[in-house]
Amino acid sequence: MVKAAGMQNKGPGDRRPVVANHIEWMDAHAGETRDYFDGMAPRWSEKYEYEAFRRRLNVFLRPLAEVIPPGSRVLDFGCGSGELALALSDSGYRVIGLESSAAMHSCSSKALQGRDAVMLRVDSGSWSPIELPDGACDAIVSSSVLEYIANIEAQLSEFRRVVKPGGVIIVTVPNADSGVRKIERLLQVVLRALHLGRVINLLPHRIASYLNYILLSINRWNLSEWQRLLASAGFELTETAFHDKPLARISARRT
Repeated sequence: MVKAAGMQNKGPGDRRPVVANHIEWMDAHAGETRDYFDGMAPRWSEKYEYEAFRRRLNVFLRPLAEVIPPGSRVLDFGCGSGELALALSDSGYRVIGLESSAAMHSCSSKALQGRDAVMLRVDSGSWSPIELPDGACDAIVSSSVLEYIANIEAQLSEFRRVVKPGGVIIVTVPNADSGVRKIERLLQVVLRALHLGRVINLLPHRIASYLNYILLSINRWNLSEWQRLLASAGFELTETAFHDKPLARISARRT
């Protein structure tokens, strides 16, 4: 169950709660996010029965194929139930999957069983340390994960450590300027202002999961802010795609 709280803007699109102990809130948020995805894991693969989710795979596979060859080591950060990791493996990449949800990690480990893949689990707090040596990966991909990370600066710094010099990252992130995200922003404000966290889970599953997602998705920035964060972390931006869509893709190279 996701708890509602008052809100404070710390930057464009930032929706983090006002609490006496911000570190305590970040850790609590990470726990609630893990619980949410633990609960979603049994049904998560069903999402890929829909064309919109299947298209997400090519959102990563096509640009990745343009910059690194098969056989390269790719980290799928927040690999969920393993659909993208499996597609990467099918494309000839050596895959490392990392997931904080125990239930999702179990699903992805089963999906990649017998493959040239390493599936890691991390008990994340406000960000997720990656138990790999410096420069261990040729690329990092992350599909709709950074929106949940409370300490985004620390996470991007960890990305830079793990990817080799000249390596690439490809991420999809919410675009706060899209019409859908603006509506979700209003819903988020209402849900938090009315403290409806306890009521949400009494609703039908599909509605409850969507409203809980809105509460947990804390990083809702416009594309210029996402680009600034990546540049500040030591990445050179190479492409931003889907400017007019709710979900944008940003590619960057480690300097």
